[in-house]
Amino acid sequence: MKTSKNNISNNSSSKKRKEITEQQNNENKKVKIINNEPVTSKQNTEFTINNKDINDLLSVLNTSSNNINGNSSNTSVNVSTWDGVSPIENLTVGELISSLNGRQHQLRIIVAEYMNSLNRLIGFTEKTPYLLNWVLDNLSKSFINWKQPEKADQLVQKGLEPLCFEERYWELLKTLVNKQIILQEQKKDQQEHEKKQDEQNNTEVSNSSTSTAASSVKLSNDYLQFIFEIILNSIRNIDPKLNSCINDGTELATTSATSKKKKNINIAYQVTTSPPPPIKLLESSKTIIKQFIKIYSSDELMKEIPVFLENSIPLFIKYIRGLEMKDKQEQNQTIESILDLFNTLFQYLLVQIKLGIHYKLIFSTVLSSLLPHILTLENTLFNIQSLFPFKTVIRELSEAILEFIKWSLYHPESHWDSYPYFLFSDWLKKINKEDKKDTVSKDSKSKTKSKEEKQPSKKEEKEKEKESDTMFQPQLILERLSQLINNEVSGNNSKIICYKSNENISLIVLNSLDKFLNSFIESYNSYGYRHFKDINQWYEGNHKDEKFIEFAYFRRLFNLFTPNLLSNNPVYYESASKLLDQISILNIFHISNRYQVDYLSNSIAKPYYSFLSNKSTLSKGKKQPEEQPNEVLIGGVYKCLTSLVKVSNTIISSKLKDVILPNIWSSPETAKEEPRSELLISIFDSYFEIRQIDTLLTLLFQSLINSQIRTFNKKSLSNKFIAHLKKLFANLPFGQVPIIWNLFLEEWKSYYVTQLNEFDPEFADPTFSNRLENFIKLWSTFLDSISISSFVYKMILQLLPNTYQSIVDPILNEISKKNNPDGVKGENLLLLLNLYSSFLQVHSFIHRQTIVDKSSKLNGENDYGYHPQQFYYYKLCEEELEFSKVIEFISNQYLGSEDFTTRAIVSKILIQRVQQLHSILSSVSITHYKRKSSLSQSSPNSMFQSSDGKIKSISSLDSDQFTPKDIESELFEIIYYLLNSFIKLVSNNDLLFTTYNQEGESNTNLSLAIIQSKLLINNISTWCEYSTVENIQNILKFIISPPQVIKTIDTPQSSTNNNISVYSLFQNLLSNPLFFELKIFQHNFPIVLCQMERDIITKELIKSNKLFEKVTEIFNDVQDRLVNSTLLTPSNTSYAEIITEIQDCFSKKISVKDFNISDPNKWERLTWLVSMAPSFHPLYIPIELIGPLVLSSIAINHISVILLKQPDGTISNNNNSLDYIYRLILSSRRFIKFCFEKDQSRLVQIIPMNIWIDLIFSSRMFEPVDIKYPILFTSLEIQNHYDNELWKHSPMELIKLTDKIMNRKTPIMESPTQNSNKNITNSDISTIKPYLIAGILKSISQSTANSGVSSKQSADFLPPDLQSIIKNVEPDINSFFEKMFKSCVDNPTPQVIVPFLTQYQAEFSLLVYHLWYQLQFNQTDSESLSKLLITVSLAGVFISSLDQETIHQHSLIIQNAIISLLDLFSRWHSKLLSTGSRDKQLVISAESLVMDSIHVLSLLIKMLSFYPEDSKLHKSIATVIIQFFQLDNHLGNLLNSIIILMKSDIEKIQYHSFNLLNYFIVSIIGTKRINLLKNPIKVITPIVNIINQANSEPLIVLGLNLLSKIMSINTIDLNGDSIPLILSSMSNFSSPFIYSIPTKPIHSFHTEPISNYPMTLFVKEDGANNFNKGLKPNIITVSILNSVYRLLYIILKYRNNELSKYISSFVSCLRFLLYSISNESNKSLINNDKSVKKVGRLLEVFSANKNHELYFQYLVIDYIQLVRYSTTAINTTTATTSSNLGNSIINSLSNKKQFVGPNYHLSVEMRNLLLPGIFSLIEKSDSNSKNELFQSLEDTGRGIFQNIISQYQSYKYTGK
Repeated sequence: MKTSKNNISNNSSSKKRKEITEQQNNENKKVKIINNEPVTSKQNTEFTINNKDINDLLSVLNTSSNNINGNSSNTSVNVSTWDGVSPIENLTVGELISSLNGRQHQLRIIVAEYMNSLNRLIGFTEKTPYLLNWVLDNLSKSFINWKQPEKADQLVQKGLEPLCFEERYWELLKTLVNKQIILQEQKKDQQEHEKKQDEQNNTEVSNSSTSTAASSVKLSNDYLQFIFEIILNSIRNIDPKLNSCINDGTELATTSATSKKKKNINIAYQVTTSPPPPIKLLESSKTIIKQFIKIYSSDELMKEIPVFLENSIPLFIKYIRGLEMKDKQEQNQTIESILDLFNTLFQYLLVQIKLGIHYKLIFSTVLSSLLPHILTLENTLFNIQSLFPFKTVIRELSEAILEFIKWSLYHPESHWDSYPYFLFSDWLKKINKEDKKDTVSKDSKSKTKSKEEKQPSKKEEKEKEKESDTMFQPQLILERLSQLINNEVSGNNSKIICYKSNENISLIVLNSLDKFLNSFIESYNSYGYRHFKDINQWYEGNHKDEKFIEFAYFRRLFNLFTPNLLSNNPVYYESASKLLDQISILNIFHISNRYQVDYLSNSIAKPYYSFLSNKSTLSKGKKQPEEQPNEVLIGGVYKCLTSLVKVSNTIISSKLKDVILPNIWSSPETAKEEPRSELLISIFDSYFEIRQIDTLLTLLFQSLINSQIRTFNKKSLSNKFIAHLKKLFANLPFGQVPIIWNLFLEEWKSYYVTQLNEFDPEFADPTFSNRLENFIKLWSTFLDSISISSFVYKMILQLLPNTYQSIVDPILNEISKKNNPDGVKGENLLLLLNLYSSFLQVHSFIHRQTIVDKSSKLNGENDYGYHPQQFYYYKLCEEELEFSKVIEFISNQYLGSEDFTTRAIVSKILIQRVQQLHSILSSVSITHYKRKSSLSQSSPNSMFQSSDGKIKSISSLDSDQFTPKDIESELFEIIYYLLNSFIKLVSNNDLLFTTYNQEGESNTNLSLAIIQSKLLINNISTWCEYSTVENIQNILKFIISPPQVIKTIDTPQSSTNNNISVYSLFQNLLSNPLFFELKIFQHNFPIVLCQMERDIITKELIKSNKLFEKVTEIFNDVQDRLVNSTLLTPSNTSYAEIITEIQDCFSKKISVKDFNISDPNKWERLTWLVSMAPSFHPLYIPIELIGPLVLSSIAINHISVILLKQPDGTISNNNNSLDYIYRLILSSRRFIKFCFEKDQSRLVQIIPMNIWIDLIFSSRMFEPVDIKYPILFTSLEIQNHYDNELWKHSPMELIKLTDKIMNRKTPIMESPTQNSNKNITNSDISTIKPYLIAGILKSISQSTANSGVSSKQSADFLPPDLQSIIKNVEPDINSFFEKMFKSCVDNPTPQVIVPFLTQYQAEFSLLVYHLWYQLQFNQTDSESLSKLLITVSLAGVFISSLDQETIHQHSLIIQNAIISLLDLFSRWHSKLLSTGSRDKQLVISAESLVMDSIHVLSLLIKMLSFYPEDSKLHKSIATVIIQFFQLDNHLGNLLNSIIILMKSDIEKIQYHSFNLLNYFIVSIIGTKRINLLKNPIKVITPIVNIINQANSEPLIVLGLNLLSKIMSINTIDLNGDSIPLILSSMSNFSSPFIYSIPTKPIHSFHTEPISNYPMTLFVKEDGANNFNKGLKPNIITVSILNSVYRLLYIILKYRNNELSKYISSFVSCLRFLLYSISNESNKSLINNDKSVKKVGRLLEVFSANKNHELYFQYLVIDYIQLVRYSTTAINTTTATTSSNLGNSIINSLSNKKQFVGPNYHLSVEMRNLLLPGIFSLIEKSDSNSKNELFQSLEDTGRGIFQNIISQYQSYKYTGK
């Protein structure tokens, strides 16, 4: 700011002070000060001051006013200041104010804080404004000095902090600003209140108001500027490395006009070289700015905000673009704060514009200075949105910027009336609307009149000249954009900074033109259209429907792309393409508008055609740099043409054959592939949409054989385009398939076959091979992709005889000319083989469905036991395609080839040969031929590998070598070749984990490996029967191999859809259920698993040679047992010997140096393998292999535990490094548990007891990590299985085990945990004993209780020795209970109970299972029941504190203990009442028992929600709940309580009540208690109410499932009274319906009219859907649809008789499902085969009842409507035919364009799935109904209906 500005501010401040002085002089009374005692005290005191003090105060005020304004040097005051020693509360007001400006700077802030702490100063009402000015003045002056580098350096050298950086001043400033705002708001409210009172009393408001000195403040603009400058310089904290060069282009103020002698010059918004402000000041400054917006006027803010943005945005971009990745995390808070401030400022400007304030000023400011910076900021936000975590802030700022551009440049008060002239003057001619008169009458006019007519014409010319001289806003906008594009910038705009170094403002503006177009269109549609009154002078058409205004503005924007601009900057073509895309996105093109078509075809597209026609010549003008060669121009032109194609294919259709397609074929090899692919994809999409794909293919074929093309690009048809083309061919209408088939065939015969037959190397076309390659690639894609329906099948069957010969003959001709050098080129032959392979696939599919005709020659009869159908096709394939000759030729010529293309085609054909031979061989019965088993092939090399690598055994019909033995031999040889070559390819080149981009290069070994992988995987069930064991095991290694880098939960996985690998393809087999049915892989899986574990341990983890030999020997013994498991001969090594080896191997001292611990990923890969088997189905691994497998897990467990118990603590010092060891131990023990669950009887027998005891005792060290790695919990589960087995079959062994546990003293394999450095003692060992004793009690108690044995009987079974052992631990249990009682019962809060139970989880578990033991084996006593009730109540508090997050903070041990406790309570709660009535110590009323029951059930339901449905804990809790209901004697009261819970408004309670009701119903089904639901209305009503109000998908699904369960019970609701209530639940969802009715009435529709609700008509106007307010916007999902289907199906099945009364409502529900599956907004349902099948199934079931026949037509018409539907405008006449729409609605919509809301689409696959249901409806309808239905339809509907009838005729069974 300039000095003069400061003087003005100072003068105004002085005037203000004089007014205060005059006010004080007028007061003659005492001045009271209500202050606080010390600064920190809150008690108020009062004291008075004399008149003398008042005079001192006035003089000080005048003096301080001068001091604030910088004039303190010439003023002397006698008022004393505070010395810092005397009590501050003794100072007078004058002394306080004098102290604020005293010389002792350190005392000033103390005085200011003290004055601010005072509630009020009577007589000094301007305290807060005064202090606010004082603080801002001190801070701003200090900052002005700090901005001078020399002064800043002096303070830095002295180690002093400037006053402007002191935090106390800023905190005081924030407090004062907040107080000032509150004062202003209070004053405003007071004035409004007084105004209302005056209006009520009908009195005039007095002009003389009270003084507002206490509620308003005048702050200088310098202060606002100062805060902004603080923020501006704080931006430098983003990247301190750039501060050294801060003046290099970022100092936006000049100093040339200032005198060098003056050092105190304050340059506005200067970025100095002084150190930047501390980071903490940025947040304070931002907060203050947000508050200043409420204090400063809009005029003052509008002067500073644009200047700040103009200076701060370039600086921010400069600093943020220099950040390195490692710096970003540290600077996130600074960047987020700055962006948030930008957002606040833009939002403020937006509010000003929308209020109509300063919109003209903002418009001029934006155009003159702000626009380039705004665009660069928006571009920066786009580039950094993925780099920072605060994506919401970035998104909100970006949205604010776009909104600001729209409102600032296209304001409602903009020059909208000038737009028509601006848009059309240089494009269209004005239309003369005056009627032309006869020439005779014109000639008869007088000269006077003609002169009079000429006079106004001169005035019009002058007006036009004035208009041309006037610059209207639209012209200003375009001219400013043009200046920026052409880099015509000056002044501050020359300092524009872009985020990317390779970008400039021109490119950013061009990339932003689409935003200007969007902003204009939004503004025009909202309010601008009202001002377009003279549009008819330029255009007579319907400019609204044709979007002519919008297109005209697009045209003006696109004209900014001048030819010279594009020729000199080829990269700008991409920006042009981006703008062209908006035409189709915004739908602003109308095909019937000739001006639009002409502009796109001639003005835009024509230069592109000219360039493509002569692309070898670079455009004239500026010479192209090396970075922008001709290929960049071609790519840009392709992108623009792609955008034009998306608009309409008619724009480029005339140039397709002669210009565009030939250019694609001959494009340079160096050109980018993506633009060319996108252009082809867009062209095919546009023709596919209008069902003219055959027309496009004709043009494509003609361009392909164009003789003018002399060079071909081998990548013309990219992989991306071919993949897209496959989808298009797969979705072709069935009528177009035979047409396109004939197109390919005719083109093949007319040109390519002729060229092949007349091939002469000397005169042949050198590009013929390229033409042939592209044509065959297209034809093969077509053959591989088409969907063969019944209609297509019939047509292709007729076309095959004319096709196969033209394809096979060229191949056979070449095969017959083996030694003729003039034959077809080898590369051409490979192309022919590729076509042969694709045709063979279709040939096989068609003929395998053909029924064998016994009277024909190829009747399939044979003497080898082949099935006639299979042998028929084998003979047909041999005679028509001569498959054996092709295979023989391939074997002789191509099997040894290393060429990628050759090997890929050969692999495909050989797989097809395997399919053919397998199908015929598998049809042979065992009586005719016994096939070999792949398991017996132990020496494959000598049997299948020939010396020359060829396939010897080739079965052939001609040579009579087609016996089962011949075919099997050929199969074995082919499979061996394929697998062997594939394994070598992957292994030798290390391709297993290498990723491959499916849209990238296709001629590498990796792409070959991907192709072969897909072929092998897709046919794995075929070839696995003919493979050797060695190859099976090698393939299995690919399948179960761990990834190279294991990604844990903390490491997010990044996956790309286009990137695949051999490993990912094979690993996907593990998610395919059919893979697990292959016995050969099932048998070899344990063997391969053991091999891979051994290899990782011995080759990657062990470094010691001795240890390597021992571990290898152990795993070899295990593998021998796995291999010989099916043999009767015993293994050389027994289990005892292997276990001894393991103990000997790991009992000796082993150092960490013996292992490779530097690479945790290798240990993770071992963990991957160990974890694999437990994730499979338990039956997958044969039970006889469990024993050997558990030995390998025990060995791995020993290795892991040894690493943790190293005495030197080598590993234990780093907790993070232990994670991979913990995961390995957990996996190994889970594997042991898996084995126990599968074969625990055998494991208990073959593994010694000491092994299990050592395993459990070694688990104590894992208790601290049991929450994250539940090793201890898993170990206890193993012990539980072990205890159960001993209790069932050998109780004496259990006693022995218990005795060993109690007497255990010496630790084995026990070590200190990483959390403790103490040595293990016997007390440490004793801490594991509660777990072990609890496990024993659990086994004997729960197993006895589940067996149904009574307490007395079970007590007899308990051995006395075991009873005595248990009694020894009872004193400890009782002491723990007393401790728990004292600690928790008196204060039963989660803060007390949760830590207590967590700390004593072992003792708590022992208490729970001891209660089980007491109540099961001893007589029921009041003490045990009291303990049970107390423990349950404490556990209830524990459960109440849990949620989805905190549940994971507690170990599974305590969770299991609580579930077991509630299980025990559910068994005994019904007996508590009867027991209590006899025992006075325990008296419980029935009502309290019911409440307790509901409480416990609620706790169980809450715990149920924490676990997945398939988990063991979930199943355990569900069993407890059902058991609770079954044993309860007060179910009626429980049901009423559940109903009360369902009436709650809280969603969680509703969800829990649904679950309770579900288990309630499950528990009473099949019992007499089902009568409780005899009248279910009281239960169904709250369920339906919740469904109708809910927005939660799980809650809706659960409610619908409950209704289904209730309806499935035949014994309740016999009259069906609840059916209409249930069907009304469909109103919860948004209506997806078109209300479909026939255009003509059907007289047979004498039925109850189907309600239109919820089948409503949507109205779309101005781009928004106006939904009915009564409908909830819940979109149906797959889960909801499945639940609705189940509900309707059950009603149809179980309530068919009762349904007749409510059939119309049921039909509405059926229609709801039918429209829902075709509604494109339900993305999860589109093309969901299962959902579509369910709807079709419902239609079939519905058609089974002939009583509903009259309603079948509704559903058939709905289907026809969906088939013909497209999103188009609905005519008013069509709407009026609907009798369900009232006249009022029709009248209100008559002047509006009506659109059906949802978009519907029924694909061919969906129609095929629905047709069985539609056929059922048609079949059950009589002929009269069909005729009337046909007559009622319009022409399109009749055609569809006729097609359905014809399909039905071919579909139905005729008995033949």
